[in-house]
Amino acid sequence: MANAWHHRTDAFSSVVALVGIGGSSLGFPLLDPVAGALVAGMVIKAGGSLAWDSIQDLTDRQRTSDVAIVDGVVGIGKEMASQEGSGVIDVHDVKIRRLGHYIILDMHLFVDARLSVTAGYWEKNRIKRKIHRRYPNVSEIFVHVQAHPSRCKQTIARSLSFANPIQPQRHVFQKTARSHFEIEKDVKMVISECREKEPVILELTHCLVHYDMNDQVATKITVEVNLKMDRDITLLRAEKAAAIAREQLLEAIPDITAVDLHVELLD
Repeated sequence: MANAWHHRTDAFSSVVALVGIGGSSLGFPLLDPVAGALVAGMVIKAGGSLAWDSIQDLTDRQRTSDVAIVDGVVGIGKEMASQEGSGVIDVHDVKIRRLGHYIILDMHLFVDARLSVTAGYWEKNRIKRKIHRRYPNVSEIFVHVQAHPSRCKQTIARSLSFANPIQPQRHVFQKTARSHFEIEKDVKMVISECREKEPVILELTHCLVHYDMNDQVATKITVEVNLKMDRDITLLRAEKAAAIAREQLLEAIPDITAVDLHVELLD
């Protein structure tokens, strides 16, 4: 931009100098200093404009053109929040910084507090991809993931943990891996069916989805499930019911590569 204005002022100043020198030769000496003043004014205006734009970028001042990007990013967050099965709650505190001709975006992402850390990370990557597709001129996006304060709940459970020695080989997941709540919905449906075969399973109390990420792609999904059972049953009976539930989950839901199952004893 500075080079362009340099050539532009050179072209204009040549025309003005021609008029000033020509006028002086024709008996109008006043045109020479007037032409000099016009050229100086042109250079000062161009330099001042470029300096002001640079100062704005250095002080992270938001430009008028950046407002549309900020509004668009907030709109993407609202779209994701309205989707069924999405863990996104809200997007706020969106800021734009410029580094030369690069645009750097800072934002805060509110997610459901029931999400695991990896599930929140997966939601972060999902919104970053959407922003990059809509605004390719945004070179870098920094997303700060936060649990939504109205969704924070603490639960304390007394549980027995049964390890899962079998982890069937599954397909490698791409960027279209499903969200936490979509998988949780299927888990609830499978456990509901398991209760008909194993009445000792009273209810599903917790379900967490953990994503193993490789270059922002989900390569493995582990589900952590808590099942409530009567405290009077034997450990062998609880382990049998847990094994059936684990087998059903692995067979019915292809997204899942491993199940970490816990049994809560009914008080």
